[in-house]
Amino acid sequence: MIYVKRDEKNQIIDICFDQKADYEKSSIFNEDVKNFIQKTDNQENVKRIMYDLDLDMVRITEDVIDVLIKKEILLFTDFPEAVQNKLLFKRFLRQALSQNGPNYSEEEESIQFN
Repeated sequence: MIYVKRDEKNQIIDICFDQKADYEKSSIFNEDVKNFIQKTDNQENVKRIMYDLDLDMVRITEDVIDVLIKKEILLFTDFPEAVQNKLLFKRFLRQALSQNGPNYSEEEESIQFN
């Protein structure tokens, strides 16, 4: 689901993926959305939207990796050490930002290193 913000002329001026005030539900197949993306004067907005999606995809990729490890389809040690370190440090940073998350040592112990 996407959400669009419109101006006083009912033209789309922004697209996001979380519900916000002044944004309405829309569809990626909506003609107004297609027109917004294709307008050359919206290219900076489209690049920002792509950047936001890239960041979301990084998080999705991390979640998929976690699921595959938990289901033992993939082993954490299958990754090169540099990737392991990045995954662990990213998880540590997320926990540090959350107030109620487990501490680093608890999370590290929950990863299966088979």
